[in-house]
Formats: sequence, C-alpha cells, structure tokens
Amino acid sequence: MKKNLLIIVFLVFGFAAQAQFKLGINAGVPVGDVSDFYSFSAGADAYYMFGDPDKFFKVGATAGFINYFGKEADILGQTVKFDNTQFIPVGAAVRFTIFKFLTFGPDLGYGIGLDNEIGGGFYWRSVLGLDFANRLELNTFYHSVSVEESSFGSIGVGILLEF
Repeated sequence: MKKNLLIIVFLVFGFAAQAQFKLGINAGVPVGDVSDFYSFSAGADAYYMFGDPDKFFKVGATAGFINYFGKEADILGQTVKFDNTQFIPVGAAVRFTIFKFLTFGPDLGYGIGLDNEIGGGFYWRSVLGLDFANRLELNTFYHSVSVEESSFGSIGVGILLEF
C-alpha cells in the first residue's frame, strides 16, 4: 500500500513539474443568435496545462469569465436596452502544438450563468494561437455557451501570459 501511494505521489509531482499556468484576456464580436442584442464580448482566461510545453500534446483545466455587453434594439417599434450577461466557463482543455509555435485545440465544459434570467449551459471553445517562447500566446477563438434555445457565441482575439 505504501509503495503504491509513493508511486502515485511521484507521478503527480512529475506531471506538476511539467505543468504550465496561463492567464490572459480576450475580446470578441458576438455572432449568431445574440448578435442583435449584444455588441461586444470581453473576458479573462486561466489555464493549468499538464505536460511539457514543447511537446505535441497537452491537456489541462480552464476557467474564466465572459461578459456580453448589451445594446439597444428595436423590437416591434419599441427600443429595448439589453443588460450585460456574464458567464463563468469551467472545463477541460486540450492543445496540440506543431512547429513549436502553432497551437490549437478545444475547450469543453459548462458555462455558469451569472444572470437570474439566463442560466448556464454547455460551453465549448476552439482556439488557434501563436506561442512565443513559452511566455506569450496570441490567439483567435470561437466560443459558445448553449443556453436553452439560444447560443451565446463570439469570434475574437486573446492574449495569454505563460508561467
């Protein structure tokens, strides 16, 4: 039993020694169902990726914050102001790296809605980024939170600092 516990501890610390922490911000333009009601999206991202940053495949966890900025819209002759809507996406991330600088992959999880009228839903994000010396990543993305019969989606750009 002690031998198995010792092996597990060494494996966990071995993965942690190769882990990479990333923090960043992003901005996007809403698309699809919500583009008529929201003008802009902005957010923050945090990643904890396991594996050597220079290797082809990495997996990790992600969490963040997304704010959709409401705009005024004419509905049946009436001007309606839409409130901002926020989500906290939590999930898993997979990244593939080729040529030691091009990274891509999905994030999958759940977007927790912070608004009483709009609940949470399935969250996914597709990322394509340029990695500069394992210190800075510039990326483009599409993310979406499926809520009931609509989808909060954005296309945008982001920057991540890597530690």
